[in-house]
Amino acid sequence: MYRVCQSCNDVDRALLCRSPPGFSYSYNGFGRRIQKVIGTVTTRYVYRDGLRPVAVLDGNGALLSRFVYGSRSSIPDIMVLADGSTFRIISDQLGSPRVVVSTSGLTAGTSVLRIDYDEFGNRSIVTDTGAFAARRCPSDLRRG
Repeated sequence: MYRVCQSCNDVDRALLCRSPPGFSYSYNGFGRRIQKVIGTVTTRYVYRDGLRPVAVLDGNGALLSRFVYGSRSSIPDIMVLADGSTFRIISDQLGSPRVVVSTSGLTAGTSVLRIDYDEFGNRSIVTDTGAFAARRCPSDLRRG
C-alpha cells in the first residue's frame, strides 16, 4: 500500500499533505484507492480487475455496497447496498455519474442524487435529497 503523498510530485505533495489529522488514503501499485481512513472509520475498495470497482467494505470486511456492470464495461449501472437497496447510476457520455435513482422500496423511481460538473470536470453542484445520504453508501459519489 502507498500513502497518497508517496506517489505525488512535490507540488501535489505540498497540496495533498495538508489533510487534517486523522485522514489517510492508501493506493495500490496502479494508483487506485484501496483504503480510506477518516478518524476511526476505515473503508476498503475491491476491484474486479485493475479497473472496475466491484465492492466497498467497512474496516471489518463487511459489505457496504457492490456495483453491477451492464451497458458499459467500465462504468457501473447499479449499486446494491448491504441492506438490499438498489440504485441506478445514470452516467453521461464520459462516464461521470450524473443522477442516482432509487429502484427499490418506498423511494423507487425517485432521484436521490444529482451531480453537475463545470467545464473542467470538477463537481460544481451536488443535490442530495437526504434519502441517499442517510444510507451507508460510498461518499465518493457525493464528494470529489
